[in-house]
Amino acid sequence: MTNGGSSLLITPAGRYVITDNIEATRLKQEEHLEEQGWEFRIAPWYETNQAVEELTHSLKLGADVPHQGAVDLSAEFSQLRSALGPEEGERFRSLASFVLRQWIK
Repeated sequence: MTNGGSSLLITPAGRYVITDNIEATRLKQEEHLEEQGWEFRIAPWYETNQAVEELTHSLKLGADVPHQGAVDLSAEFSQLRSALGPEEGERFRSLASFVLRQWIK
């Protein structure tokens, strides 16, 4: 199911990081995901990680990447990714103001 080095999976039972043994160390050290309550499901880099199938057995699955049997939620996720929060909105307004001041000179 991964499009990159890892994927996130949320089920009624928990929150999981599905990744390989190479990415796991980096994610643990840099992103501190374990400290945030994410459980790692790690497979060797040369094997297919079966964690999604194991953890979602008999559950309905939605995904933002192509995955057999999953409902395609890519459009919904795309909208969520494009929405600016208050801090991002303020940074965007500040940048736009700066650019306009430079352009008007």
